Amino acid sequence: MERASMLMLLRTPVELASQAASSIRLQAKQIQDASVLKDTTYPLAKMEAIKKKMQMLKLDKENAIDRAEQAETDKKAAEDKCKQVEDELVALQKKLKGTEDELDKYSEALKDAQEKLEQAEKKATDGESVALHPSGGSETGGSVCGWEAFRKGDISFNQSKQKGDLLGKLGQKQGSAVA
Repeated sequence: MERASMLMLLRTPVELASQAASSIRLQAKQIQDASVLKDTTYPLAKMEAIKKKMQMLKLDKENAIDRAEQAETDKKAAEDKCKQVEDELVALQKKLKGTEDELDKYSEALKDAQEKLEQAEKKATDGESVALHPSGGSETGGSVCGWEAFRKGDISFNQSKQKGDLLGKLGQKQGSAVA
């Protein structure tokens, strides 16, 4: 049953109409041949039944044509929807490719930035170790404190700031003790 309906949908309206018309012609010819062979006329009731049958066949033909036209319309709508979905797929694939390219670009930039950061941290670590263990001192023989030591490179910025903060606090305490 399902296969027959599938085959029916695949036929064009013209094929269905011509098939129905040929079926009607064949039945009409059979009726005509039967009346000639018998050489008698059909009673009125039988003629009415034949007319009714022909009207039913004509109605079936029209319905088949309508179904075929509807199937053609549905097929076209499905093809249009398929084309639209394919276009969306192509657009999304392009967008995905662009996003992947952008990801690769930013990943490379991140890698470069991490390498630069590692080099800077290494230099900073090397600089701090030199500052913690200075090789020379100031003219007085001791190490230079505060901003001067930082400018000369004997200590790091954080160490210089800490020493400056300590000296400032000591100065405040001495000033408050004197007053």
